[in-house]
Amino acid sequence: MNKAGYEYRNSGKKGWYFVGEGEEEAVQEQLIYDFATAGKAKANVSTNVNKEPINDTNQRSTLA
Repeated sequence: MNKAGYEYRNSGKKGWYFVGEGEEEAVQEQLIYDFATAGKAKANVSTNVNKEPINDTNQRSTLA
């Protein structure tokens, strides 16, 4: 959003406001990909694997 000429304001009325050069309508007509930076996408893969079984505390013992 910043590259498209918008800024987020926390004070007063919160939200995104157009502060860029030119007409806001012209910017809105452009594709979002025009503002995206080229780069490799990186997948967020979790390698955290539980090695111990989860104990279900809601199960009642069968030993009486």
